[in-house]
Parts: sequence; structure tokens; C-alpha cells
Amino acid sequence: MNQDTLNKLTDPELTQVIATAQDLLHARAEKRKSDAMEQIRQLAAAVQISVSFDAGRKQRASRPMLKAGDRYTNPADAGQSYVVGKGKPPAWFSALREKNKLPAPVSTEPKEK
Repeated sequence: MNQDTLNKLTDPELTQVIATAQDLLHARAEKRKSDAMEQIRQLAAAVQISVSFDAGRKQRASRPMLKAGDRYTNPADAGQSYVVGKGKPPAWFSALREKNKLPAPVSTEPKEK
């Protein structure tokens, strides 16, 4: 496709060409990747080495750091609380943190007068 052809396209047509080109580039990159992994597997098998690729593993979502001394109260049971840095977190705290549903912390640092 030359410059004159591109200049004659309408905006929706040009958008479609771009989307198609991006899909094609992605497919080619994936093909190169799978071909390279297959070559690595074959080379490794030839010298009796086991290889694995963790491309399918999901990365953990980055969670915000917890501030030592902050107190979290279990929303299901107000009698339960956990202070960050004071031992192993309880199961309820870990479960809420995994789901990114921790309540707002309360600072336990003494207030200055």
C-alpha cells in the first residue's frame, strides 16, 4: 500500500487498516515467539535438558505497602483487629488483602501534643 492509497482512505477505513496491521504484527510476534520456544525445546532435548516457559502465569497485582503500626479491624467482626508488624496476619486479614478489600487503617502511633 503506497502513500497515495493511504491518503485516499476515509478515517474509518484508515482506522480499520491500522487495526488490521496491529493484529497482523501481534500474530507475527506470537509466531516468532512460539517458533523460538520450539527451537529451544528441541535443542534442550538434544542434550537432555528439561525446559519450561512460564509465559502463561499471571503476575500478581501489585499491592500497596502496609504501614507498620496501622490497625485494621475485621468488617465482619469488630472485635477482631490486626496491627501491621505485630506477628503473622490473621486469615481474615490475608483474605481481604488478596481481594483488595481492606478497610481503611487506623494509625496507632501516639499523637504529638
